[in-house]
Amino acid sequence: MTKDTTGASAEAATKSTRPKASDDRDLELTAQDAALLSTDEKTGLHGPEHCPVTTVANTEQVRALIHGIVEDYMVNPCAEEAHRALHESGLLSQPEILGAVGVQELFYMACSARGNLRQPLVRAFAGAFDGVIPVAKLVEELSATASRLLDFEDELDMPTASSVFGKCAALVLTSSCATTSDIGDFGRTVIEAAPKSRRASLLVSFLETLWQQHSSGVREQYLDSLRNAPSGGALPLHCRENDA
Repeated sequence: MTKDTTGASAEAATKSTRPKASDDRDLELTAQDAALLSTDEKTGLHGPEHCPVTTVANTEQVRALIHGIVEDYMVNPCAEEAHRALHESGLLSQPEILGAVGVQELFYMACSARGNLRQPLVRAFAGAFDGVIPVAKLVEELSATASRLLDFEDELDMPTASSVFGKCAALVLTSSCATTSDIGDFGRTVIEAAPKSRRASLLVSFLETLWQQHSSGVREQYLDSLRNAPSGGALPLHCRENDA
């Protein structure tokens, strides 16, 4: 069944905090994006024939879909249900659109989630993104979000937003990257996109999240990837040598 997003979920999405109007990056879909989101209801052009695919006309409708699915997860934290809802909405068959909106929306919802639900929430949706959204697209969207952390802190009235984002980035990349070297390399790209004043807290939370999941040997591989990248001086030295 197609998930109904015209009621409470859409209403909730309009109330959630959004980037400043000056950020026109995703306020409006291009004609090509809109075409990608159109659906042939009879053939299920963008999804399995037995599963109707939602037609999405604009970015806010996509946000409403994702927002509603995440809210349902927060009430009933079941990763399988979240994956099924994303599939039934048609979003999993639109990786470019899901990437452009889903990464940022997941960050917003993680900021509003209770601390003990934050990591399971991000893991569940990162798992759904894995194999659907290309890693390059994930890195692009994570980097774009990192570059606007100061705006998000103001909009969310949340000074710790960069720390939350570091956890989100680590979990998303861990789910989607094939090797520890890739996680380190892509993680560095994301961290370097952040304002310099936020890179330290972002890096610490990124590494702390990885540390919780891996042995000391794997941790050293992450550090080597971060230290040995061509732009080695871009990250705060005290972070790389002491905090990490």
